Amino acid sequence: MTSLTGAAAPPADGRDPGRAPWLVLAAAAAYVVVAPNVGIHYSEQASYDLWRVLQIALLVAVAGAFLVPAIGGPVRECFQELPGRARLALGAVAALGLASSLLSVRPLYALRQYALIALLFLTTLAVAAATRALGERAHRTVAQAVSLSALFYLTLFLAVIVVDPWNMRGWARSPFVGYANPRFFGQLQSWTIPLIVLPALDRRGTPPLARAAFWAAAAGWWMLFFVSGSRAPALSLAIALAAALACFGRRALPWLAAQGAALAAGVVAYNFVPAFGPSLQTGVASAVSRGATDTGRSWLWGRAIDLIESSPLLGVGPGNYSYFRAPPGVAGRAGVSAHPHNAVLQWAAEWGVPAALLLLGVLLWGLWSWVRARRREAGADGVAIALTTAMLAAVVHSMLDGMIVMPLPQ
Repeated sequence: MTSLTGAAAPPADGRDPGRAPWLVLAAAAAYVVVAPNVGIHYSEQASYDLWRVLQIALLVAVAGAFLVPAIGGPVRECFQELPGRARLALGAVAALGLASSLLSVRPLYALRQYALIALLFLTTLAVAAATRALGERAHRTVAQAVSLSALFYLTLFLAVIVVDPWNMRGWARSPFVGYANPRFFGQLQSWTIPLIVLPALDRRGTPPLARAAFWAAAAGWWMLFFVSGSRAPALSLAIALAAALACFGRRALPWLAAQGAALAAGVVAYNFVPAFGPSLQTGVASAVSRGATDTGRSWLWGRAIDLIESSPLLGVGPGNYSYFRAPPGVAGRAGVSAHPHNAVLQWAAEWGVPAALLLLGVLLWGLWSWVRARRREAGADGVAIALTTAMLAAVVHSMLDGMIVMPLPQ
C-alpha cells in the first residue's frame, strides 16, 4: 500500500484474476461494513438475530459460489496446498465433530452448529483464495471496509448521544446502540483495532480528505474502546501488541507509532464525551474497579471441565454446552451463560478432547508458520503486522469470551 503498509505481490502468474475473486471479497467486505451497523434500534435480541441472518446469507452465498469453477477451483487449491498433516488433522476434526453431532442429546441442533462451522471454514478458504489472486488490492479493500464500518458506527453513536444525552433509553447496561452488552462491541474491536490505521497510512491514490476521515475513524474507534471499559479486549490487545513488537522488532515501530497517535487522539476525544453523554465516561473506571475479578468465568470453566470429564472422547455435541450449562436441579439455569467464555474448553466440551487438541495444534502451527514466513520477508509490511496482531488478539480474547459463538467475531 505504501512503504509502511507494504507492496503486496500481485498474482504470481501476472494474469488478470477476473471477476470471481472480487465477488467473494466484495461479499465479505460488505458484511464487514453492514453487519456491525444494523442495530439502529434498542432491542437487545433483534440485532443479534439480524447479525446471524446476515452471516448465514454470506456463508450460503459463498458456499453456492463454489459451484462456479473460477471460485471453487482456487479454493480447492488453497486447501490442497496445506501440508498433508494439517489436512489430515482437519479431516479428523470434521469426522469427530460429525460423530459427536449424531450421538448428542440434540443431534439436529448439533448438526446445524456443525454446518455453521463448516461454512465458516469454507468461507475462510474462499477469502484466502481471493486475497491470493488480488494481492495488494485485497488488502486495501479489507482495510478500507473496516474503516468505513467504523465511520458508520461512530456517526450512529454520536448521533444517538446527542439526541439522548441523559441516558433516557436505558443505557445502564450498554452505551452502544445495537449491542446489548459492551462485551459484544469489545469482541468486534479486538480484531478491528489492529487494522483500523491501515487506510489512513495509505498515501498512494487516497485523497487528503479521505485520509483525514480514516484518521478520524481510527481515533474514534480508540475513543469507543475507552467508553466500553471491557477488560478482555484490553488484555488481548496488550498481549497482541507486545507479541507483534517481539516478532517484528523495529519493523513494527511505524505501525505502532500510528496506533499510538490514534490512541492519543482517542484519549483526548474520550475526555470530551461527558459533554454529550454524562454517563458514558465510566468505562475505564468500571474496568479498574473490577480489576482481575473473573465475574463468574471460573464457574463456567469448571462446568466445561465437568462436561469434558463426562464425555472426553466426543464431547456433548457441537453447540450443546448450552443444554448442559447448569447441573440438573440447579435453580436459575436461565441466567447461566450458554457458553463457557473459553474457546478451548468449549471445543473440548462439545467436540471432545481429541478434536480440540487437533484443532489447537493446527491453529498454533498456522500462527507460527505465518509469523515465521513474515519475518523471513525482506521487509514486513504494515498489513502483515496488523493481521498478525489481529489474529493474536482474537485468539487471546477467545480464551476469555464467546468469540467463537457470536456472529460478528465468528
